[in-house]
Amino acid sequence: GIVGMAFALMFRQRLLANRLVPKENYWNALTEKEQGLLMQYGDGGLTDNLAILPMVQRQVKRIVVFFNGYIPLPDMETTKEITYEIFPSTNLLPLFGVSVEGTKFGDFKHNHIFEKEKLDELISGFQDMKREGKPAVVRQRLRVLENKWWNIRGNWEVEILWFYLEHSDNFISRLPEDTKAELLKGKEGSLGNFPHYSTFDKDWFRNEEINLLQAYTEWCVLENVDLLKEFLNV
Repeated sequence: GIVGMAFALMFRQRLLANRLVPKENYWNALTEKEQGLLMQYGDGGLTDNLAILPMVQRQVKRIVVFFNGYIPLPDMETTKEITYEIFPSTNLLPLFGVSVEGTKFGDFKHNHIFEKEKLDELISGFQDMKREGKPAVVRQRLRVLENKWWNIRGNWEVEILWFYLEHSDNFISRLPEDTKAELLKGKEGSLGNFPHYSTFDKDWFRNEEINLLQAYTEWCVLENVDLLKEFLNV
């Protein structure tokens, strides 16, 4: 992905500002065409913030994904069908063929590469781990669907180890009492809406927020270090 110019999408919709968006030729590495396609370059999050598409395009067989977003998981016990209105994740839903037409922040309609029913399996797995107070980590084997837009070959399987940034009771219970008290203040406290911080509408983060996120991510990895080693064959 191309990261660093998220406002390119808004600039593109304005005649004068549109000229500030850089344009370069883009070549698909899996085609033999000599002529590139002139495209505007913006931010990877406008198409694939997780960079899963290029890895699947290269037929990487095992992928570890750290999904560090700001959107809490939907409650699968009360949700009959996952939609963009219930779970507005433009990064995850399109990969499983769920429409995100309501978004104004990118073009994801070509990103369908996994079977739709596997999304319920994934979200349910996350929720099961959350209910146990553990990190939301799910290992999943997925059949890849052909995607001509991204030149992705179908009819093979990829294994993904998903880490989803979500609340964990076990982690919170290990924190100092003053930190727990600050978390109870929610958005009014110095730790805000931990662990779900939006980077789009926030110019800076407090040291406390960064340190707590770092500690939480480290804990999630250490809690699953054996799984990671086995998954990566190390």
